[in-house]
Amino acid sequence: MEKPTQPKSERRIYFVMNDTSGARLKVSEEYSRLTDAMRALELLIPRYPFARLGGTTLVE
Repeated sequence: MEKPTQPKSERRIYFVMNDTSGARLKVSEEYSRLTDAMRALELLIPRYPFARLGGTTLVE
């Protein structure tokens, strides 16, 4: 008899990265809330005009 698989816990993290010359460089801390990452992006745009939001899902 097979045991049912338990769902793995997932956690999403967000960060700001700068996209220049085809290379992406993370330029902020990691945030667990999208609104915090968006606020950081607004603050970093003057310094990094090609900045964009990035994110990843961590499976534990």
